[in-house]
Amino acid sequence: MRARAVYRFFRAESEGNAVRLFEPGASDAAVELSFQRQPGPEGLCLADFVSPVGGAPDSLCLFLTTAGEGVRERAEAYKERGDYLKSHLIQALALETAEAFAELQESTSGEFGGLGIEVGTEDGFVKVVSPIEDTPAARAGVDA
Repeated sequence: MRARAVYRFFRAESEGNAVRLFEPGASDAAVELSFQRQPGPEGLCLADFVSPVGGAPDSLCLFLTTAGEGVRERAEAYKERGDYLKSHLIQALALETAEAFAELQESTSGEFGGLGIEVGTEDGFVKVVSPIEDTPAARAGVDA
């Protein structure tokens, strides 16, 4: 089992319950994500936390983790041998590992996310790899 993570910032805008994400320099949305609103008259939606169309420039970071590479095949092999407990356990372990890895990644890099910079490490030091287009860092002139 191997844990991996990737994240990417996108220019974003919202309209109603939808959030549109844009590739750098593009005027048309690459994708539109629709979200549910909480029940009740004051119900919130994730789109409420992204600047609306025509508002201030905004960005959204998507973050994905996995620890499941090869898990499905291994779980199926256990199941075929009749070892159902191991089949279930390896899948549960992969899920918990991915969640723990996400928490680790967020706790070590999340503090830089709101700036709109891609960070890495070099010789044990945190280093700006590049500013992300249309973010506070890019507008402030941060350079790698």
